[in-house]
Amino acid sequence: MVTGASGGNPGDARHGVLPARVVEDCPDLARRFFTIGRYPRAGHDRARWDTVDWGGYRARIGIGQQRGPWRIGITESRDGDVSSWVTGAERMPHIPGWYTVLTHTRRGVVMSDVPAEIAGSLPFTDHAARLRRPALLIGGLGLGILPAWLLANAGPHRIDVVELDPDVITLMTGDAAPGAPNQWALDPRLHIHRGDIHTWWPAGQQGCALHPDCQMTPGRYDAAFFDIWDTISPANLPSMHRLTRRFTRRAGTLWSWERAECEAMRRRGQTLEWPCWVSETGYAQEGSP
Repeated sequence: MVTGASGGNPGDARHGVLPARVVEDCPDLARRFFTIGRYPRAGHDRARWDTVDWGGYRARIGIGQQRGPWRIGITESRDGDVSSWVTGAERMPHIPGWYTVLTHTRRGVVMSDVPAEIAGSLPFTDHAARLRRPALLIGGLGLGILPAWLLANAGPHRIDVVELDPDVITLMTGDAAPGAPNQWALDPRLHIHRGDIHTWWPAGQQGCALHPDCQMTPGRYDAAFFDIWDTISPANLPSMHRLTRRFTRRAGTLWSWERAECEAMRRRGQTLEWPCWVSETGYAQEGSP
């Protein structure tokens, strides 16, 4: 089952506390345990989900690869498992099936392509698809889902992705070839930069991980999306505010993954969720940057 923190699946401090045998033998008790304190997640147009082609947002990457602390694997999400309980309590989409997961040896599942996680990026991708040949900025590469979808569906002029961890860049773009799952990484419109989105600046940048001799970044983007946090937590808000201040004049519209829910959690006084951001070392840190 999907057990990562992202997408509202049970990746917070409660997961792993309850023995698997209790989940199997006392499902009603386990369900109450995992869903207590869960609320319908804020900021979502749930009617939009009826028309989403979730399959178009599946990760286009080879399974079983590993580099450094990272591994790309698959996992099953079923009706009646923990992930379905949590997504149900948060009124997020749940579709049983096998999904791709990006796992870190210390942090567990950091990203997956389950609908509950993809839903947080739909306002950005919907907006980008309505623009004419947009220049787009993305903070965080993850499984490469967003650039792959945008290249296929949004007709972008250019996509710049800023990713902190070089192992993630290599995992997602290495061995790209025509016909390979990650052939999207060959698209000349895609540029991936190794850096921290909190300090990276488009002006004067030249070259990237994919094209060392590529043209300079445009300096201004039509839209930007930031997804660099493992968990949904009000402790992410200082980071989100910082990114908004940095790029508000450089991008037409900006989104941060699940910002509305982070703000709702703060209003509800839910301050005990584990905060997580990514430092220059590539590892999660507690607290905000």
